[in-house]
Amino acid sequence: MRARPFARALFAVAVLVLGGCRPDGPPIEKTLLVRLPPTYVPETTVFSEDGKAWALVQKADGREQVVTATGASDAHDKTVGLAFAPKSHRLFYWMRDGLQEATKIGIVADGTPIATDFLANGQLGFAADGTRWFAAGAAPPAEEGTIGDLTLFVDGAAVLRHRDLSMPSFSPDGKHVAWLTATERRSSLVVDGAVTRTFDVPHAPCAAAVLASVPSPDLPLRHVVKYLPGGRLLVVTRDADGWGVYLDDERIASYPVSFLDDVPPECATGASFSPRSLRTAEAAAVAVWWERLPGDPPRWRVARNGRPFDGITCVDHWKRHPPEPSADGERVTYPCVEQDETGVHHVSIVHDGKRYGPYESLWGLAPVASGAHVAYGAQRGTDQRSWGVYVDGEMRAGPFTSVWRPRVSSDGAVVAWEAKPDADARGVFGLNGRTIGEFDEILWGPDFVPDDRVAWIIRRGRSVTRISVPLALAHEPDRTPRVVRR
Repeated sequence: MRARPFARALFAVAVLVLGGCRPDGPPIEKTLLVRLPPTYVPETTVFSEDGKAWALVQKADGREQVVTATGASDAHDKTVGLAFAPKSHRLFYWMRDGLQEATKIGIVADGTPIATDFLANGQLGFAADGTRWFAAGAAPPAEEGTIGDLTLFVDGAAVLRHRDLSMPSFSPDGKHVAWLTATERRSSLVVDGAVTRTFDVPHAPCAAAVLASVPSPDLPLRHVVKYLPGGRLLVVTRDADGWGVYLDDERIASYPVSFLDDVPPECATGASFSPRSLRTAEAAAVAVWWERLPGDPPRWRVARNGRPFDGITCVDHWKRHPPEPSADGERVTYPCVEQDETGVHHVSIVHDGKRYGPYESLWGLAPVASGAHVAYGAQRGTDQRSWGVYVDGEMRAGPFTSVWRPRVSSDGAVVAWEAKPDADARGVFGLNGRTIGEFDEILWGPDFVPDDRVAWIIRRGRSVTRISVPLALAHEPDRTPRVVRR
């Protein structure tokens, strides 16, 4: 007598349950993107923001050329600094030709070569949507031991040559561009080529005392011009009282000196701030930075738009990673250096009024956009394998000898990470406590993508592969996943 279809199905389900079997679930997907040529120049592969376009450098008859999926560029003596403009597949890089005494530096902007008189490769930057770009660099100096005048290119055209010039910023809608220039320490704000404001030379005692040691040029690495969401303009520059932080026309903070200045002893215990610690919110007109309160011993705190963010002070600011605001600027997560009863310094994470730690060291602070959760690498102890990957104070993976910056899902449930288990071993990557694979180089990611997955692009040997991993594996340590190769 033949079994009925329903009975056969019921029997199959019973076998699965009683036998402890279960479906394999979604697979790990591996897609080979490119096989690196034998003449590949190491550590030159780059990917676009969406991970869909790639470029690399290869040797060609003693010279170098850039290779993409569509072909190879002209050959040059040197090609460096490959970068895709944000939200696009437009490729930019620096090229160099000629002998050392007659070097010619140029930019290749989306396939168009642009000649410069730069002494060396300069600085490239882009609008947030990738539609506009700038390049800046220094000409050969008139005297040995100095730096030549700076030239600024905007969208391929040379718009300014000046002795001292900040890096520019594009407005969110791409319609405006702003930068600072300085003459005899007096800086001016320039918007769309027109001077809109000039700041007085510092004359307060400590502010004036540091001027003799200020480098020339001073603006490129120390002063800030940045458009914020909504089109408001943030400017950090020297003014009559020392340093001012301006939001449009309003000065929201003032300091006699900065952490970068060569401060005389009589000014060493005064107020100060760290320009390089400044960070801005992604979706709000909010800036945060470290400031030093006047007095001795030193006390540092986080400022948000010129006001104390909270009531917490630290014995020092953490120089390896700045404060990180949430997208709306309402939350700020930051490392705080503290001193125990024996005088030894440690560092903790301050997050939503809670402290995680203390740790010997921190690396790769990575809060989610809402600021509700934070992932990071931290070292507990001093032995070689004392690094772990943490989320909200809980170690999710480790121990390791070193870690990369992790990334955590918006709900805090899954952290994607890369690390080295031993100094001489290949790197490994994984989710929570589960190791997924090994790599020689991480080229893109990790990135949480639709359909409950996280993806990396890695290099192993000469193979560049995209690895797409289901998030379920973070919660199913006993399941052996299928692997699908594409």
